[in-house]
Amino acid sequence: QEQAPPPGGAYAMLYALRPVSPRKTVFFLRHGESRWNEAQAKRDVLEMVSQVDHPLNEKGFKQACALQCAIDAARNDPHESLSSSPSEAVMLRSLLSAQVVWSSPLTRALQTSLVAL
Repeated sequence: QEQAPPPGGAYAMLYALRPVSPRKTVFFLRHGESRWNEAQAKRDVLEMVSQVDHPLNEKGFKQACALQCAIDAARNDPHESLSSSPSEAVMLRSLLSAQVVWSSPLTRALQTSLVAL
């Protein structure tokens, strides 16, 4: 409720505003196929439990390389023909201008990050 100014004087109203935080966009990328995925598909329980930190298998490495090629193609495409919509083009520009990459310490995640990004 606003109050009337005091007689013969002026007054000021102070409002507390919350600071606006800059908007952040986070992208999640799944690691490529690992030896664990391969063992699971073959139902090879011994291979699945023989290690805790399964690296990428050959298919997973090729998946990471394919992601790297797609990202490079997007960087080199000035007309953004890889985007199917204006909102996708905005997201693609955001991904390509990422300032930080965080990765799980697991080998398969680090391998995917290092190869693809």
